[in-house]
Amino acid sequence: MTEAPLIVVTGASSFIGRHVVRELAKRYAAPDAPRRRIIATVRTDNPPPFPDNVDVRRGALDDPSFLASIPGEVEAVLHVAATSPKPNVPPDAAGLVRDNITATQLTIDWALARAARRFLFTSSLSVHGTISDTTVSPTTDIVNPALYGITKRVGECLLDGVAGTLPSIAIRLPGIVGRGADRIWLSGLAQKLSANQPVTIFNPDAPFNNILHAEDLAVFLADLTAAELQGASAFPIGAGTPLTVGEVVHTFRDRLGSFSEIQVDPSHRPSFTLCNRAAEAFGYRPTTTRDALERYSRDLRSS
Repeated sequence: MTEAPLIVVTGASSFIGRHVVRELAKRYAAPDAPRRRIIATVRTDNPPPFPDNVDVRRGALDDPSFLASIPGEVEAVLHVAATSPKPNVPPDAAGLVRDNITATQLTIDWALARAARRFLFTSSLSVHGTISDTTVSPTTDIVNPALYGITKRVGECLLDGVAGTLPSIAIRLPGIVGRGADRIWLSGLAQKLSANQPVTIFNPDAPFNNILHAEDLAVFLADLTAAELQGASAFPIGAGTPLTVGEVVHTFRDRLGSFSEIQVDPSHRPSFTLCNRAAEAFGYRPTTTRDALERYSRDLRSS
C-alpha cells in the first residue's frame, strides 16, 4: 500500500496549532475519511500531547534541512507557526523576520518542491495597520502597519508570487478565543473581570464581531484541506451577528460572575466589524458573536 498523502501543520504546539491538529486527527481518523498522514511540526523540546495518529517532528522552520527530512506526497500545508510581539516590550525585529518571513519563505519553497496541492496561511488583521473603515473586507486599505503586520503581509505577498503553482488562502485572523487564549482584548478583559477590577470601555454602542473560537477556526481550516483552490486569496474572518461592545463586556462579566465596575470613556476610538463574505465563499459557516463569547466563558470557568 502506498503512503498516505501528508497534511503538515507548522507551529503545532501553539494555541491555534493544537486545536488544528486535534481537529485534523479526529477528522481523518473517521472510517469513511480519505487516508491522510498528519505531520505536526514543533520547535519546543516539550510539546503538548497529540493524538496517536499524529506524527510529531521537532525542528526549526528556518533550517532548510528540517522540512526536507519529511518524506512523502503533500496534500496540504497549514502554516500556523509565527512569532508575535509581547505586549509592552520592544519587538524583536530579527526574530520576527526570521520566524515570520524567512521561515515562511522556506516553507513555501518546500511546498513547491513537493508539489503541494494547497497552502493555508494564518495571517492577521494586523496587516491592515490603522483601520479607518467601519467594515473590514479583503479590499480594506493597508495603512502604516507595525512590524508584525508587515511580516504577515510579506507572507501573503510570497504566496501571491507563486499563485499559479501553489494555490493558497491567507486568513486574516481576529482575536482567537478558547482555553489558553492570550494577547488579545478579550483575554485581557477576562483577567480584569476575574480579579473584579474596574473595566473601562470605549464606543459601547459600536457593533463587535472581532472574535473567533479556536475550535471554529480549526474546523474551517480542516475543511479547506480538501477544498479545490485556485490562485491566492486573502481575507478577514470573524464571528457572525455582532453584539455591541457594551453587550460583550456586560455578558462576559455576568458569565464570569464578576463584580467589576464597567466605566464608559466618552472619547471616540475607531471601531469596525469584519465582513465574512469572502470566507463564506470558501464554505465558512460563522457562529454568532454571542455563541463564541458564551463558549469562551465556559472555557474560562472550567480551566
